[in-house]
Amino acid sequence: MDISVKDLRYRTKHVLHSLRRGTRTTITYRGRPVAKLVPLTAEDTNVFHPIGFGMWKDHTALKDVHAWLDDQRGPRYGR
Repeated sequence: MDISVKDLRYRTKHVLHSLRRGTRTTITYRGRPVAKLVPLTAEDTNVFHPIGFGMWKDHTALKDVHAWLDDQRGPRYGR
């Protein structure tokens, strides 16, 4: 499906419904393709903890994130 930038702006809900059905969408600007929207796969929607990657990946204090946050917030909240 091809859709112009203007149509995308005014018909975003329609485009999202098409993506949920698996339709790939090409966005055009002045008649020329500039971007593609593709539906997410099941692998793309896996939920991960935002601290579980990068430099925080091996940080031992973050094994229990809630305890770490309580410790960090303690002085601020008078704990």
